[in-house]
This record gives sequence, C-alpha cells and structure tokens, in this order.
Amino acid sequence: MDKKIILVIATIISCFYCFRFGYILTGYGHGGQLLGIPFTIIMITLTIVYFSTTQSQLNKKIFCLASIYFITLCFFSVIVEAILKSSPNSFEILYLESKGNVGKIFIGCLTLGLISTIIAFKKINRGQPKSL
Repeated sequence: MDKKIILVIATIISCFYCFRFGYILTGYGHGGQLLGIPFTIIMITLTIVYFSTTQSQLNKKIFCLASIYFITLCFFSVIVEAILKSSPNSFEILYLESKGNVGKIFIGCLTLGLISTIIAFKKINRGQPKSL
C-alpha cells in the first residue's frame, strides 16, 4: 500500500478517535475529550507536511515520525481499553490509585515511541551520504 494512503487512513482514524482518546486520558466525560484534539492536530500537521515536502529524506523522516506517533498512541489506547474491559475496578486502577496509573502508562508509551523514533531516524541518516 502506498505511504500516502496509509498516512491518510491513520489521520482519519485519529480524527474519529480523538474524543475517545481524550476521554481515556482523563476518565471523565466532562471536558476530558478535548485533550484528544491536540494529538489529532499533530497527526494532521504531520500529514500536511508530508504531502507538501518534496525532499526524499525529509519525507522518510516525516512518514516514520507519523507512523510511530500513530502506533504509539494506538498502543496506549489498546492498553487502557484492555484494562477498562477486563477489570471491574478499572476506574480506580487507572485514575484513582496512587494518583492514577493512566499517566504512567502514557509516559511509558511515549518513551517507547521516542526511543523508536530515535532509532528509526538513525537508520534513515545512515542511508544518507555524508556531506561536508
């Protein structure tokens, strides 16, 4: 499948899921959904930049960043949704006990995403000829 199609599909999914994503970050229905909007705006911005740039190396990096960003947020969402579905006291586990574990899960997923992005960028840069 073409990278452009993959990126557009990921962006559309992000737009549809942004309110649910914000809700699972806070656990509250009132106002928490708005937290998902900045994450979707970042995904839309990455997609626009990918379509507007013509440099091959930059396109590879932007696609890589957008893909890892999307996968990281999906991974976080799947973990939280699994806890919500499998545990009868999921609200206490995620949001109340020891100031809530949802933040720790989120930071852990972001850390994995950051490490993955750094490794991917290093691989992309190795393929690029060194210039003075």
